Amino acid sequence: MAEPQLSAEASRAAITQVLLDTAPLPPWALTLLYALGIMAFLGATGCLCLARWRRERIALDASPVRYTPLETPVPSTKTLGQAQQARRVAPLAAVDLLYQGLLSRLATDYRLSWPPGTTETELLKLVRGLRLSGLEAFTHHLQEQWLRARYAGVAPDDAAWAQLCEGWRHLFPGDDPA
Repeated sequence: MAEPQLSAEASRAAITQVLLDTAPLPPWALTLLYALGIMAFLGATGCLCLARWRRERIALDASPVRYTPLETPVPSTKTLGQAQQARRVAPLAAVDLLYQGLLSRLATDYRLSWPPGTTETELLKLVRGLRLSGLEAFTHHLQEQWLRARYAGVAPDDAAWAQLCEGWRHLFPGDDPA
């Protein structure tokens, strides 16, 4: 048997009656719903912040600052003279030449060796292990100038260059171009 169909007006009246017969929520239930909504919002915000923090931390851990790996160069003579000549036309290359010369002297004169991929900081620790304060100070100063030249494109000023040359002459007197 088919049920009778309601007219549009009868349908509205039936819906209104259902809505009016529903009891309103007690005040504590509204407070509970409000509190649950706030907690859900704060929890979601915390999860998003934590996920972002983890992504940034992983990105930092995965890509630390990389340094140019140091390799043992071929020994050269008269490094200071070559560097002084190069400084006139290519001051950044002159610092690089002096630094490569230092690496060569460390390997030959001091029998210092380092594995491939050694960073500048690790090399300075190896030099520190030689317990030669003059060599350590010079290496540190030359590394600072070399890093500035290499990564910032800034050549040493005249005073810094003179200090490098004087330090080189003091450490390696047989390499004096004069």
